[in-house]
Amino acid sequence: MEVDEGQISHVFSNLAINACQAMPNGGIIKVKAENVEGFKPSTGSSESLPAGHGKFIKITMEDRGIGIPKENLQRIFEPYYVTKQKGSRLGRATAYSIVKNYEGEIGVEFELGVGTTFTIYIPASEKEPSTKNGVEKEKLLTGRGKILGQRGRG
Repeated sequence: MEVDEGQISHVFSNLAINACQAMPNGGIIKVKAENVEGFKPSTGSSESLPAGHGKFIKITMEDRGIGIPKENLQRIFEPYYVTKQKGSRLGRATAYSIVKNYEGEIGVEFELGVGTTFTIYIPASEKEPSTKNGVEKEKLLTGRGKILGQRGRG
């Protein structure tokens, strides 16, 4: 996929922050990425995702938090809409906007009291992967040695 590293990082950061806030006692956030050919919207989605044709990167982010009440589901990507007192109030709306800007799709499935899964589809790039700025990565240097330090006086 051809995306701005900062923007796509912002998408995942915002979704991860929301997942953490949905699990006040801690928990696990599962993230999975895979290459897919086309996609069909899932039945529990917050919006009817149009069927996608072509190659996509599918990213899912799943938490085991409190879930999203059904009455809130249609509004979760709206700017300034929140279900909690803390937060920027723009996180999910910004994530939605960034994904749409890349001609992608984002949807959500939930089960109240069980958790929430956000699914993102971004069109895959047809280009071959290249190194950053056309510069070959440096060889990883390895070796063995001792770290010397000075003991405190006392």
